[in-house]
Amino acid sequence: LAAAQRKGIDLVIESGGLALVLGDPNQVGQILDNFISNALKFSQRGTTVTLGLAQRKGYWRVYFRDQGPGLTEEDLGRVFGEYSRLSARPTAGEASLGLGLSIVKRMAEGMSGTVGVESVFGQGATFWLELPDL
Repeated sequence: LAAAQRKGIDLVIESGGLALVLGDPNQVGQILDNFISNALKFSQRGTTVTLGLAQRKGYWRVYFRDQGPGLTEEDLGRVFGEYSRLSARPTAGEASLGLGLSIVKRMAEGMSGTVGVESVFGQGATFWLELPDL
């Protein structure tokens, strides 16, 4: 991705494979694009963003792990809300409206999927999408 190259961020694929899931390919693409864009937006130059794919019982999980600032406990409680402005700020002046993750959540739920985040403040974040296995 050009954004990763511009910021000197390494993209790493942790695992791979072919996931067959129930879902709209365009919406899945939009969700994953939002996750990678956010991971790059909030990561500093010289860090790594990892993309992973894991099969679980009955579903697949796609995740993006960054080495950004992470989320506070307060941020974690409202990260998928509309117009949520969180404590972390983009690292290179990128725009952030606070709508993307709320839209992502609605799209995932519309496909019988879920989204979530795991984070420790100061240690990055992992955003994930889970969709039913085909």
